[in-house]
Amino acid sequence: MSLTKWGVMGCLSVALLGCLKPSVPEAKDVTKGLEEFWLPCKIVRPVDVKKINGADRGDFYLMAIEYRVEFTSDFAKEDFWGAELPKVDFSNLDYHEGVKKNKERYELTQKIAERKSAFWEKSCPDAAIWEYMNGAWQASPDGARLVGQDLKKGDGVTIQAEFKMIQSEKGWISVVR
Repeated sequence: MSLTKWGVMGCLSVALLGCLKPSVPEAKDVTKGLEEFWLPCKIVRPVDVKKINGADRGDFYLMAIEYRVEFTSDFAKEDFWGAELPKVDFSNLDYHEGVKKNKERYELTQKIAERKSAFWEKSCPDAAIWEYMNGAWQASPDGARLVGQDLKKGDGVTIQAEFKMIQSEKGWISVVR
C-alpha cells in the first residue's frame, strides 16, 4: 500500500502542526526557583511541586501550582512554637505572692522567647521566609493540625502559589508580579 503525494503531505502537515503547538510552562519550570527561595531556611524544603492550573494571558502565562513545604528533621515544640507558660491561679494569692508569681512568669516568658528566637536565628535566619511560612501555615489545614505540637521529619504544610511566566529563548522563566 503506497501513500499518494497528498497523503504524505497531509501526514507531514499533521506532524508539523503537532510540533508548532504552543508550549505551556510546567511545574518543573518553577521547581528550582522554589528550592532556591527556601534554601536559607534549613529546616524545610519544598517537595511534590504540581501544576494545578494555568491560563495564557497573551504577553504572559499565569500558572498556579501547589507544593508541600516539609520539615527536614524532628523539632521540639518548645523550639518551634515556644513553651507554654504554666497555669497560675492568682485568685488564691495575696498581693506579695501575686507580685512574686508575676515576676517569675515574666522571667520565664523571657527565657522561652530567647530559646525560640535562638532556634529561628540558627534555623531560618531570613525573616521574609519565616513571614511567608507563617502565612502559609495559617492558610493550610495541615498547619492547624500541627500547631503547638512536636514536629516530625516529613510534617509540613501545603502551599498554593501563582507564577507569572514568560517564554524566553531558553524556556519558561518566572517574572516578579
